[in-house]
Amino acid sequence: MPPSRKRSRLTRKSKSKKSVGTRNPETPPQSQAETSSEPLTRPHAAFNVLTVSSRNATQASLANLGQNPFEHGKKQDHEEPASPHAQKKVGYAPLHDPPLVLPECPTNEEKYCYLHTNRVPLYIFGIFAFFSLSAGMWLFTVCDYIFAWFGLFVFLLQAYLMVSYFVGIVGRDWDFESHKQVLLSYVITATNAPTADIYLPCCSEDLTILENTYKHVQNLEYPQDKLKVYVMDDGNKAEVKEIAERFCPRPDFLSELIPEHLADDKTAIIQTPQFFRVGSNQTWVEQGAGVTQELFYRVVQVNRNRWGASICVGSNAVYRRAALEEVGGTAEIGFSEDVHTGFGAVNRGWKVKYIPLCLATGVCPDTPRSFLSQQMRWCMGSTTLLSNPEFWKSKLTFIQKVCYLCGFMYYSAVALSIFVSSIPGILLLWFRPIYFKYYNLAFAVPSIAYGLIVFHFWAKASFGFNVQHIMVIQSYAYLTAIKDKIFGKTLQWVPTGDARAHKSNKYRNMRILCWMWTLTVLGALVGAVTYRVGFKGMVWYNTLPLIILNVYNVYLAHPFLFHT
Repeated sequence: MPPSRKRSRLTRKSKSKKSVGTRNPETPPQSQAETSSEPLTRPHAAFNVLTVSSRNATQASLANLGQNPFEHGKKQDHEEPASPHAQKKVGYAPLHDPPLVLPECPTNEEKYCYLHTNRVPLYIFGIFAFFSLSAGMWLFTVCDYIFAWFGLFVFLLQAYLMVSYFVGIVGRDWDFESHKQVLLSYVITATNAPTADIYLPCCSEDLTILENTYKHVQNLEYPQDKLKVYVMDDGNKAEVKEIAERFCPRPDFLSELIPEHLADDKTAIIQTPQFFRVGSNQTWVEQGAGVTQELFYRVVQVNRNRWGASICVGSNAVYRRAALEEVGGTAEIGFSEDVHTGFGAVNRGWKVKYIPLCLATGVCPDTPRSFLSQQMRWCMGSTTLLSNPEFWKSKLTFIQKVCYLCGFMYYSAVALSIFVSSIPGILLLWFRPIYFKYYNLAFAVPSIAYGLIVFHFWAKASFGFNVQHIMVIQSYAYLTAIKDKIFGKTLQWVPTGDARAHKSNKYRNMRILCWMWTLTVLGALVGAVTYRVGFKGMVWYNTLPLIILNVYNVYLAHPFLFHT
């Protein structure tokens, strides 16, 4: 592919990239590593690789590059508190940042662990749980006219699940054999290798994370005269400049991805998964956040890939320079700009392809506050795109628009679940006790089992209760983002890796709302049970399943409630 000679106009205006280092003209090619304020001004770079060095995206710890050489750089664990009470206090209101756990590159087994979606049991059990829950919710809705309003929430939830399952059922696994043929047909050599730029954005991340990233990038293999690396430091730290000047990357995973670009000159972006390894040395937030991403990258993106509707998530992606120039560069928006950039490319006839090879390991947010901030940005990006009239007037096919719409519906359904899942049983007990029976909750049992048992055996990562804890935070994050969008509040971009950037009131406000809703539900439950059992003679065991369910919900929410 002939290199592009056109100078780029793609300098991002919304986020100023400060130059913190320059290349020594006498430095040989194998030691070139730059930081730049205009990363796309290289006149001959045909492809651009984005690998984000922060907790909200995947680190450049790429597959088949050896073990992490920076074990000595890990922070030491804090001393254990002397008493169980002190341990609980530190867990809920920590006085220090959690210890840093650096990622190591995926093993060969992990690299290919997303090749098989194992979708059949996932969708069989999922559809059964869907019909069971839907039946119970509709029976509640139609049992009395005073509950008719609940039908709106049921309809919205069913619409999302029906669209989601449709896309999943008609989807198919990625064709790995075809990919291997592409690799054989387009072998990267020093002669035919296109030029590539690697971007390493950062903003106030821990230097140990950056050093780990740069060290792994240094080990990449690619023709040295065709590669250039840019460290884009919004924090303008002298230490970042010093680290960046030490290392020279040689892109290796490009040999897996560049051939796909060469095989189809209309491919704008090749996206790979953000892979997160889950370990006992991580915080409960990191553990839960890492596992929740598996469904999206192992199944959802693969399903959407069939229709050309996979989204670009930014990191671990290879962008064709010509496509970026045509769309005017990266979308100038403070959140989920990668999704908007990918949409702009697809709307102009380009393709976004997804390859489910885990080529890098990421680091997730490690505190509830940073996780809530990240999830708010993701939700806001989707709602902003879907509320843009240009999306509905775009050239995307009907099924492509449905796939994008499904993402927005997911955020809405999860946000609504805060209220929808808690109130039917309590309202029935208060106002229509004649219909209240202990076996009513049987309709919800398949859904609970689906989330706790089916996913436990399906997931490659360790699937535990931390996932359920994290989903509570997700619900309130999406609720906040949708509320801000409705009321026209702009969400400012903050880097997930900068702890100081998350000192906003939104986390506090959502915890207050969670406390208020939890106490309201518990108060209504205690009042209803006391009144019906104590004064109206209802048999006690009819209320037992509802009590157990609400105690379980409090257990799921308690880390968010108490973690300041």
